[in-house]
Amino acid sequence: MNAFRVAILGVTLLCLASDHAAAQCACCAGPQPSTGVSVGTSLSALTGLQGDVASSDRATLSLFVHQALDHRTEGRPVVSTNAVPQPARSKETQVVLGGLWRPSPGLALQLSVPVRHLSASGSESVSYTELGDPEFSVSGIFCHKRNLMAVTFSLLLGLADDDLRNADGDRVDPSLQPGRGATSPGVRALVSRQLSDTYTLFIAGGIRLEAEDTRAGYRWGNRFDASAGVQARLDAFEVGGTLSRVTVAQSSRDGGTIDNTGSSTTHLIPYVRWNINDRFALTLADQVLLAADVKGEQRLPAHMISAGATIAF
Repeated sequence: MNAFRVAILGVTLLCLASDHAAAQCACCAGPQPSTGVSVGTSLSALTGLQGDVASSDRATLSLFVHQALDHRTEGRPVVSTNAVPQPARSKETQVVLGGLWRPSPGLALQLSVPVRHLSASGSESVSYTELGDPEFSVSGIFCHKRNLMAVTFSLLLGLADDDLRNADGDRVDPSLQPGRGATSPGVRALVSRQLSDTYTLFIAGGIRLEAEDTRAGYRWGNRFDASAGVQARLDAFEVGGTLSRVTVAQSSRDGGTIDNTGSSTTHLIPYVRWNINDRFALTLADQVLLAADVKGEQRLPAHMISAGATIAF
């Protein structure tokens, strides 16, 4: 069963279950406790649901900028011809446009489209500004009193260019391409508990499966993540923090693993959101790298600053 069939089956079951749950639960029709679903999970997650899959209006648009800062080298060098090149210097920025639509109280549809700028020099040098891979997701929302659960099925669509060539006409390493060259399904679940009108606690976990090879015969490693956090509402402001652990398996090619891929990282993500009015909000977050256990040698950003705006309709 390929990635598309798995995703379609999951989405169909989710739509049926979430609409039934919403019909049985009156609380889903009104304002919900903030869940923190988007903070501390991934760059794509930070752009769209905006921390609260359940309390959004019927439709929102968001624009976020993610800037990687202070790259540092983790691990030990590997002498191998089957290793991902590690640039001596790199600068990466992503601008992500996200849209969210809630056709019913228990269902949310989201699409995010990134534009990626990368400038890297070293064993392989590249510089470009290109569209990245879009991501589509469907979330089912289940709630009871002050408790909430959200289940999300997603597809990271391998539509962006993955055939970038260097000055010699050789294909640039997949890790430096604008696109991933493969479509990947994912699922994640979140459970939150509203302790009071001010404080909300949540835990979340997810997996993204790499079900197909790229055109270059590259297979990305599966991704697992788990997070826990707290959010506080203070008048027009929301502040919170998330502790996140992300594990990515080693990538492979022709049945063998690729050196300088695969890692387990721990991040702390503090954030603040200013709800200027009922329709417009600004968000600032920093994904701080606390610890990293990597295979081989890898350059990772010590900080990932995210800033954006969201408007509701």
